[in-house]
Amino acid sequence: MNMRQGLALDIDETLAKTTHYWVERLQLEIGNPEGLSVDEAVRKYHLAEFVPYWQSEQAIALMVEMAGSNEVQEGLPLIESADTWALKVHAVIPIVAYITMRPTSVMSGTHRWLRSNRFPDAPVFARPESIEFSQAPHWKGNLVHTLFPTVLGLVDDRPSVVEAFPSDYQGTIFCMGKRLHHAMISA
Repeated sequence: MNMRQGLALDIDETLAKTTHYWVERLQLEIGNPEGLSVDEAVRKYHLAEFVPYWQSEQAIALMVEMAGSNEVQEGLPLIESADTWALKVHAVIPIVAYITMRPTSVMSGTHRWLRSNRFPDAPVFARPESIEFSQAPHWKGNLVHTLFPTVLGLVDDRPSVVEAFPSDYQGTIFCMGKRLHHAMISA
């Protein structure tokens, strides 16, 4: 791992509009009985897996397929200006890692997406295949804890990740712009 100290960034819903992509695909391929726009569905349900009428085997299979596809990861839309703000942050405090709950099987598509969107070069840590997605927040919290003090903080979008951090974590966690946890960091 790079020995510089800095921040780690999540990818999905922090840099990439993953949910928007999933919702749009699911609406087209599975259906949209409420007639919601993509933005309305995201506001109402937050994540595609929370939409009640997408609990069918067909919808779940499509979600599993998208999660495991390097092509899908590589083609995800960028959150507006995420590349610009990441470069601005990197100029102040280095981005030393990307930590994602995506499975390791999509690392190549993830790397290509990061490069094509001009994000700072840094190692990518993805969820090992042996860890179930439901346990991914704990895996991520423990990993960031282990990487401290190289990784001084994490920017993420999921409160479940913040809640899963060990209580003695001394870094800073930013949940989509909300400062949720801070402890003094000695230099």
